[in-house]
Amino acid sequence: MNNDEAVFTGVISANGIAWESVDNEICLDCEAISKDIEEDETLDEDAKQDELDCVECFDHKKLIGDWLKDEKGLYYPDENGEYAAIVTSSTFNCVQVVWSKYITEVRAMCSPCFPNQADLDSGKGNIKCYDLPDYLIEQ
Repeated sequence: MNNDEAVFTGVISANGIAWESVDNEICLDCEAISKDIEEDETLDEDAKQDELDCVECFDHKKLIGDWLKDEKGLYYPDENGEYAAIVTSSTFNCVQVVWSKYITEVRAMCSPCFPNQADLDSGKGNIKCYDLPDYLIEQ
């Protein structure tokens, strides 16, 4: 592949993921909730722990794969890792592969919901995009 060619974010239905193979996920919502609890000066340590124990991760946007955190606490893809992807909430039910050492070629771009992103479910074509490793795709 020519290094000057565009490689788009790849988007795949979350229904096609082998979730049992995902071993590293970061829930941004749960991180924010936990941070708020930890910084709440009105709670003693026992109350903070009680609140933390009640945090449930349900239908949140998550990061999977290899990510790093900058000095401001913001995540960015670790380009020395295998892949970095965003799992959307059930509203879209998709996984956006924003970086990966795996690149494929697909037939179509996504709908207006994911502008300038390639549809990993569209079949073989000539649009280059990031892909997940084979072990994460259900057969």
